[in-house]
Amino acid sequence: MTFNKSALAASISLVTLALAGCGGGSGSQDSGSSASNVTLSGLVVDPYVAQAKVYVDLNNDGIHQFSTEDFAYTDKDGYFSKSKPDANGISIDYCAEGNVRYCLNTSQVSDSAVLRIEGGYDIATGQAFTGSMEMPLTLNGSDQQLGTANPLISLFTAASTSQENAILDFIDPSVAGDALKRATLKAELTQDFLSKDSNGAAGVDPEKFRRAMQIHKAAAILSSALEHKYSLKADALKVNGILPPASAGKFVYAAIAQMLADKSTPVIADWEAALTASDAALQPTTGKPAAEWAANEKTAIAARVSQLFNWFDANKSPLTTGANNETSIAGKQESLYRYARVADFAVGQVKREVKSNSVQNQTNASQTVAGQVLTQISGNTDTFKITDFNSQVDLDNMVNQTTLPKVVPKLPIEGALFVAPTMQTDEITVSGKVIKLNYAEPMSANKTGQANIYFIPSPKSTLEGRVALCVRATEDSSDLKDIKGLDKGVLLTGYWNKLTDFSVNIAITEPISPKQALIVKRTVKASPLDTYQFSLDTASGLETWQGTISHFLNVPPRNDAECVSALTVQ
Repeated sequence: MTFNKSALAASISLVTLALAGCGGGSGSQDSGSSASNVTLSGLVVDPYVAQAKVYVDLNNDGIHQFSTEDFAYTDKDGYFSKSKPDANGISIDYCAEGNVRYCLNTSQVSDSAVLRIEGGYDIATGQAFTGSMEMPLTLNGSDQQLGTANPLISLFTAASTSQENAILDFIDPSVAGDALKRATLKAELTQDFLSKDSNGAAGVDPEKFRRAMQIHKAAAILSSALEHKYSLKADALKVNGILPPASAGKFVYAAIAQMLADKSTPVIADWEAALTASDAALQPTTGKPAAEWAANEKTAIAARVSQLFNWFDANKSPLTTGANNETSIAGKQESLYRYARVADFAVGQVKREVKSNSVQNQTNASQTVAGQVLTQISGNTDTFKITDFNSQVDLDNMVNQTTLPKVVPKLPIEGALFVAPTMQTDEITVSGKVIKLNYAEPMSANKTGQANIYFIPSPKSTLEGRVALCVRATEDSSDLKDIKGLDKGVLLTGYWNKLTDFSVNIAITEPISPKQALIVKRTVKASPLDTYQFSLDTASGLETWQGTISHFLNVPPRNDAECVSALTVQ
């Protein structure tokens, strides 16, 4: 199974608000209080990213030093330190309430730190957040409301002044050559473009959203390709006892910023050059030999990035027309989310292509997925096709597996993890506290697994709580592969929260913290309730675990031995 788990700072200060100090989270997220602790709060948008790790990278090396670099996680709405404001504009202060998971406190002082965002999942698409985001920080001992971290902000972390101007002109060509307009645009980039329009009023800003999607999806593909290349060499996974950068995004964003400074309409060769530059910058940090690339493999990846990037240019109005183009903010957000789902679908397919053809120039048969032909050929740069994106029918087909339900029933008081379809069009809720799953890889008789997932609701909410996982897997190649006893059964613990009526997010924290959150969900909207996507991307696609949902009659297992017993009687 795979658990995938500057100058801008001055502009950010224009939208920085002072907040009250609160008890501090540290590198180990211990609660406490200190007069020197300050709070950093904000929001992560790509669209909104929940359960993402947000940490202060003091030396900007792209490596999270858990013992010294403070961190927190975003909540179910993508916020950290302070929750999404309610209808009256009131937010929950996580730090004041002692909720250290969502509280980002730091006592550090630095003018060169970077806020880095990794992992989590996109609440609009239900997909794991791929890659990373970042934003520059000036830690001066004062609380800061950082605004919105998003892919556009990420471009500025390592950009020079001339590069910044070129990037701003790329984001909005109307500001070209006008210093005042550029400064205004830069300040606006920390606003939430899913809740405010280009004038700062309540609404959406589809153009900034489009540009953000365009940049991040390109960065996600390039980052995934690089991370997969270096993760292939498992014998050198750690350097000085720590993992290499969890995301290649630090180097990819810098390469894209340089590319856009030179050319606002990049072609395949430019994307290949950006991939090569990112590879050259990342490789020394890994402690591994240079990655092995098959003939034309970089060109093929660049071609896919280029085509998706150009698709965003050809579809400059992501708001749909007709019945789906509602006048409400929520309706417009849903139109933008559909746009994001299509992009995520394409990114996921390219990621699987990269993994399945990583070291050989192999030609595979074309396959039709959701009505779109995506050809899996690493060495051929001309056959990757995404057709008729503008067709509403094709969009419906493409997003069918991840779209939100048309009718969402109200959650009963006792809580429900999933809904089950009836023969009619209605949805019915199914309560349960444990999922028992089995997995068998068709291509490998030895690759099997079992998992019991125990959901322990929070005393304050039936939508989130703690989770215990008993997992046993053979021939595992995931982030868990080095855990002793995985072939017999191990106990993992963490947190869960309900994402939609079709999926539940799990963030594992002990004994390790995988790069990506685990999402358990029904694989297809109309599928039987006993089919789940238990893990994320693999070389062959999405792994599927078969299981049942039920109540557990006793307390969840408390250690590895009890997990072994529970799995044995499954």
